[in-house]
Amino acid sequence: MGKRAMVGLIGVALAASAGLSTAWAQDAGKPIELTRPADKPKELVMPTDGKAALAAAAKAMTDAKWISYQAKVEGVGMNGDYTATVTTERAEAGGWKVAVKGELKGKSSTKGRPFEVAFDGASIRSIRESEKQVGELTDPADVEEMMLFFAKERAAAPVAWETLGDKPFAFPDSADIKLETVPDVEGEKFYAVRVTIKDAKPAGEGADAFGGLYTFALKDNMLRKIERFRPNAKATDKPMRTVTFSKVEVAAEPKGGAFVLSVPKGFTVKTQAGKKSMKPAERQSEPKKTAGTGTKVGDTAIAFEGKDLDGGTIKFPGDFKNKIVMVDFWATWCHPCMEEMPHIAEAYDKFASQGLEVLGVSIDGAGDAAKIKSTLKSKKMSWLHIHDTNSAISRLYAVTSIPRAFLVDGDTGVIIAAGNDMRGDALAKTIEKAIKDKQASKK
Repeated sequence: MGKRAMVGLIGVALAASAGLSTAWAQDAGKPIELTRPADKPKELVMPTDGKAALAAAAKAMTDAKWISYQAKVEGVGMNGDYTATVTTERAEAGGWKVAVKGELKGKSSTKGRPFEVAFDGASIRSIRESEKQVGELTDPADVEEMMLFFAKERAAAPVAWETLGDKPFAFPDSADIKLETVPDVEGEKFYAVRVTIKDAKPAGEGADAFGGLYTFALKDNMLRKIERFRPNAKATDKPMRTVTFSKVEVAAEPKGGAFVLSVPKGFTVKTQAGKKSMKPAERQSEPKKTAGTGTKVGDTAIAFEGKDLDGGTIKFPGDFKNKIVMVDFWATWCHPCMEEMPHIAEAYDKFASQGLEVLGVSIDGAGDAAKIKSTLKSKKMSWLHIHDTNSAISRLYAVTSIPRAFLVDGDTGVIIAAGNDMRGDALAKTIEKAIKDKQASKK
């Protein structure tokens, strides 16, 4: 046997002993290509309970450095459906960069309203096409402030905000967390976790990280669907909002994205400071906690001043002696807020003569005064309103999702009711009881 042939046979023998496959060549003198057998697919193990499932999903988010997905948002009371491309990437200084581009298409229209909002780790910019303007928020303090800005720009709904905090899927210890079975789809396995929180906030304009039904793909433990429900919803109730995620891509290293939006030609930039970078003069103009201890039932409400739509000053609660006051945080772009207005209008008409006053606090943008007035007229919202243009009052009350309301005794400033007791059919009952209790205390 020749020397070259011997070398070839030795190579084959070594490959066989190492468990490697060989690509046999006619000419034993040519290099032999060696390849290892394909690794066995990783066995997928279904979580055993809800907490274990959320832990797996949280780990998947923690390990990720870059995520992209297509989002579709559908829901009750919405003017149309959202479709958007969302890209997130871990920022060098911590937290996540976020870019959202899509459109809101009306149910009876073939033309959608485009939106594009992006956060580069320091500033958020929004392209306001109809106004030829770029809205900018510099140095937001946290995910909640980011979420509120995106919501104002009607771009929060497609984002899975639960995943972007310091601790993904972090819910209160009191939350009821249950694992639910989900059928396979085309051979792919899924699991779902239902998170129920007592007195959870209603699902706002797609931006409320307080419970719902979360569906994950077992292969990567990443979200594929979020279903949000009314507070105290039954398991058989239909969701108020459904966000479906498709074309999900995950990377262990940053891949970039459109996180910095350029100012289009002919556009102006309107900048506001986030809580981290407010100037001293801006801080001084913020309502101060001249009284009050908090925002829970039994607390003394935080006092503030604001301007009504005609420029007059409203002092709360000082201007509301002998009244029961409903303070309602809302916005024209918030569909759940609009769904609540008939309940508020009915209660106002019924109880205004008995000592009820309603103080609406709109968090619409500074240029939306005309839109607010139009909404007040069309929805018959004839009560008092403050235009909280820089969200200063909403920050005092830690409002991160709307609608949100408090019922306050105008004499003592004590918060009588909040949360679910101030929504839907429960609102009138809550107000009626508060008025009777106040009248009884004067006897």
